[in-house]
Amino acid sequence: MKKESFKISILDKEIAEEAAKIYNLSLQFLARNEPISKEKMEELIEGEDNILLGLFFKDQLIDHCILSLDEKNNLGNIGIVIHPDWQGKGLGKDY
Repeated sequence: MKKESFKISILDKEIAEEAAKIYNLSLQFLARNEPISKEKMEELIEGEDNILLGLFFKDQLIDHCILSLDEKNNLGNIGIVIHPDWQGKGLGKDY
């Protein structure tokens, strides 16, 4: 896999359905067990305290992460999900 085939970008509402699908496919690996709807994913994407980044391979979303900030409690959260077909392929490896 060529590094040039990957790109990272901020997610927008148009990709919410695909992002929810990847999240739901990854439930077996997450601490949570509730599926997420397209509408809930849109809320997360549009939330002012959230940034959702997507990893694309040849324009196909394969991974996404959410960075959230709870300013009242000075807490930050990071959540990462990756499509099960892409797990174990070394995407987290430092190049």
